[in-house]
Amino acid sequence: MSDRPFLKHIAYLQVIGILLVVFGHSFHEYPDGTNGTNWLVYRLMFNVRMPLFTFVSGYLMCYTARTSVGPLHFVRGKARRLLLPFLVLSLLTFAPRVLLSAWADDGVAFSTEALLRSLLFEDDLVVPYFWFLQMSFVLLSANYFLYYFLRTRPRVLVAALLALVGLFGVLPFVDVDYPSFFSLREVVRLGAYFELGVLYSLATPKIDRCLRLDHSAALLLFGAVWLALFLTTEDTYGEKLASVLGIGMAIALAKLLERRGITVLDHLIGTNYMIFLLSWYFNVATQQVLHQFTDFPWWVYSFLSFTLGIYGPWAICRWLRARKCRRILFLLGQKN
Repeated sequence: MSDRPFLKHIAYLQVIGILLVVFGHSFHEYPDGTNGTNWLVYRLMFNVRMPLFTFVSGYLMCYTARTSVGPLHFVRGKARRLLLPFLVLSLLTFAPRVLLSAWADDGVAFSTEALLRSLLFEDDLVVPYFWFLQMSFVLLSANYFLYYFLRTRPRVLVAALLALVGLFGVLPFVDVDYPSFFSLREVVRLGAYFELGVLYSLATPKIDRCLRLDHSAALLLFGAVWLALFLTTEDTYGEKLASVLGIGMAIALAKLLERRGITVLDHLIGTNYMIFLLSWYFNVATQQVLHQFTDFPWWVYSFLSFTLGIYGPWAICRWLRARKCRRILFLLGQKN
């Protein structure tokens, strides 16, 4: 796999995505009691962050799938990458989460049932962010089987992917209470973006030329249309389309950074997964815990949460790699 070229603009998309994720988790102390969810800036960020993250996952699955490893080998690799750190960190966090229930938004009971539910159901995860790991594993595994068996029939593969885009585009609007087991309702909510990522990976040059994503004007155009559509739609297909346009805007931005040699994000490349895994701990410490002992304006907690949520895990990642702590890196799903 080492012979695959490094896709710097995709690495930038990963960094942009994790910055938006940590930013969105840094408003617990926002004064209206909604964690900032009613704030326009938060809503704009929310419209893009997880669709972008899911889109990139689909893109990279297709990009790496061209090595044609067997489906079972692929699933084992994704289990090590996603489910192993999920299991390790969830088990390590369960007891402290129980002890700190008085400070948490939702308490956790100390019981075998609560422990099992914390590993299986989205609503009961001890680290709430980890639903993305479960969702990603389901989408990656299922789509790789589809890709592997249809890879020699590209037209059928594209037709199947387009059908999945349509299916996942409709299902969120069907009045059904989708199960929280292994974050399946998030599979339904975000699956369309994953399939679009796969399609984009299959035809990147053609799509880039058609949409002129390699041009700076695309950033402004996609951004303007995304903003206008978001502000005029809510809980409709228009909002979903706005997310797609937001992804296009992010791609244009990433390509612009690469083409112009702007390296402000380079130091974060390769650490985005560690930031995702560990940022929750810094978010909680700098907001819910710190707030019990201090009385700062809300934005101080948000600033600390965002800054340490990014650079705390970043520093840990660099330290572990510098000291070649292979066992710990393995348990956290990192490449040694």
